[in-house]
Amino acid sequence: MAYPSGISDSIIQSGQAFFVHATSSGTAKRVYDAAPAAITFTEDAKVNGGGTVNFTRKAENISTQLHALSASLFTGPDKSDVMADGNVAVFGEKYNDKFDRNDALKITNSGENFGLKAGNKLLSIEARGPLTASDTLYYDITHLARRTYQLRFAPVNLQSTGLHAFLIDAFLKTEAPVSLADSSFINIAVTSNTASAASDRFKVVFRQMNLLPVTITSVYAKEKDAENLIGWNVANENGIRQYEVEKSKDGSQFSQIAIAAACSAAKGSYSATDNNASSGTNYYRIKIVSMDGKASYSSVVKIINESKPGAISVYPNPITDNVIHLQFHQQPAGRYQIKLYSAGGQVLLSKGIHHTEGSSSENIKCENLPKGMYQLMINTPAGKTENIQIIK
Repeated sequence: MAYPSGISDSIIQSGQAFFVHATSSGTAKRVYDAAPAAITFTEDAKVNGGGTVNFTRKAENISTQLHALSASLFTGPDKSDVMADGNVAVFGEKYNDKFDRNDALKITNSGENFGLKAGNKLLSIEARGPLTASDTLYYDITHLARRTYQLRFAPVNLQSTGLHAFLIDAFLKTEAPVSLADSSFINIAVTSNTASAASDRFKVVFRQMNLLPVTITSVYAKEKDAENLIGWNVANENGIRQYEVEKSKDGSQFSQIAIAAACSAAKGSYSATDNNASSGTNYYRIKIVSMDGKASYSSVVKIINESKPGAISVYPNPITDNVIHLQFHQQPAGRYQIKLYSAGGQVLLSKGIHHTEGSSSENIKCENLPKGMYQLMINTPAGKTENIQIIK
């Protein structure tokens, strides 16, 4: 079966390794009694073209057909950390929830292991039927050290399902939203408590969210002095407990910055202030919480704040012309090392920049960069590391 770039693919590229798992029935023999096995490749197996991994024998664009959620376990939240292991769940009409040739067994390793548990099988790729609100992905995670890891989720063509996904943490007894439209980054801590390293600590559940008894007629964000003012207007407000203002620098990972109690009126206007607005793009949304604990979200609004002195920033962000416009504001002279990482931790670009003292702009060309979220890591002459999340 074929998956898009960054996920296991049916096309074997030059220099690429792969594993073979026999699925034939019958009585198994001991290895030293088994007949030799062989795999033969002929000229007919070759595929024309090159340079990509997301084409099939029928030259179809598999990325528009595939529905998937990949999950990666990184050794920490910084871009200098590496991916320890990962897996992917694939959904589609031609698959089913039974174990068959479309699934890939997980090969365990001596370090951290992060797979999908389906019945009594441990998988690295799980092919399932079409995604529904009753689906749950059960993760199996082992050999963890006492440290902070980061789970990174990357959805493919799941934004139109009308569903919401949540990561359930059985140890902390919490749930965190997992975006089905963009990448999600969730830190997890392994402590001296053995339950924090339980193999069945995490699962992702999918839900059909019901509409709440309120309508947000508008949401806005505007700059006011050195602060950002976030406002929203509502109608048909009934049974609402509170509104929570959430902020993000990447448009995906949000955190709460303010709470406003609901007035329970037919119409109302609310506002909150972000007095810690950073330079560049700031994203905001309103989380609506009903009396019975149900939650929903408003649309996301953004505001671009001018860069502050003594900072390194990217403007505009999201980038719009396949060029990263890197802004140096009152920075010391010297050589700056730049690396651009994909959401999966792959280095896409690496270069050195010589900056003269003061302020300047450096344009970094990124041709054929797919839409998504990226991390720009900048090592300064003073030995410090700056990380800027970039959206394409």
